Amino acid sequence: MGEGFAKEHPHMQTVPYKKLPNGKDILLDIYTPARTSFSSRDTTPVVLFFHAGGLTADSRKFLNPSLIQACLSRGWTLVSADYRLLPQASAQDILQDMKDAYEFVVMKVPSIVNNSSGARGSEAARKGRKIIVAGASAGENV
Repeated sequence: MGEGFAKEHPHMQTVPYKKLPNGKDILLDIYTPARTSFSSRDTTPVVLFFHAGGLTADSRKFLNPSLIQACLSRGWTLVSADYRLLPQASAQDILQDMKDAYEFVVMKVPSIVNNSSGARGSEAARKGRKIIVAGASAGENV
């Protein structure tokens, strides 16, 4: 892996957040803090991060390790999402992917983080959770 790429992390899982008509999944990585108590995981912030690359390159794996450390040391969950890239996808496709990633975080990340079997996060988790949307370069501008 090149410089700036996140290394494997013991509390990271990769999950699909969207299936395209061609059957391909679009993925995101969920980094969870090791020492967050079960009850506090319902309300700790989630940072949803979109990568750089001019909308034409890179992936969710191009993530500064210091960002991972900063989030996890505060007890926050970090989600790094892929999105389709130009020129194979349109700008509207990219925006829709980002919207879908956000909706996935709102609806499903609480249950994934808490290891519950429900298809959606609990109502309390969705109401109490702060979601911070961030990115680098093109990912932050969109």
